[in-house]
Amino acid sequence: MFVKTIASFNDIQLKISRPLVICDIDETILHFNPTIDQTKSNQCNQPIKIIYEPTHTDLDGFIELTKRINELKGKLIFLTARKKEDESYTRNNFKSIGLNYDDYKVYYTNNKISKGEYIYNYIQTSDYDNIIFIDDRADYINSVLDYMPYVDCYLFYISNAYS
Repeated sequence: MFVKTIASFNDIQLKISRPLVICDIDETILHFNPTIDQTKSNQCNQPIKIIYEPTHTDLDGFIELTKRINELKGKLIFLTARKKEDESYTRNNFKSIGLNYDDYKVYYTNNKISKGEYIYNYIQTSDYDNIIFIDDRADYINSVLDYMPYVDCYLFYISNAYS
């Protein structure tokens, strides 16, 4: 068990066969860059409209990670604090960064229980030799370690978040 801060999916260590990689969505694979709606910003005395378009945080690293997971006969799933009712929004976010939502299992905590408790109670982990959890929030990582101290955790940090 360890916690390591990373800025690229290339930094994730897959040690043995059959890894289960559990990845957060917001600010982990998706980053929402604020952009100004140019149709509003060019008009005097009009409120500026800010649009938050999702971008992939590390597309090349993510593609390489998925290749390594597949080579090791593992599985990648997503766990989000979003509500299940937000599934269509999540599908659109995946599509906007080039991912097919239906290629992955996505679990929703509905922000009702901690991610650690959710994984412990609802995700089958016993078929895997190595469990990895990736999130941008330390409190979620701590909740995973509270329930499963044997999980390797990665705190994802977007180094170029606003560049």
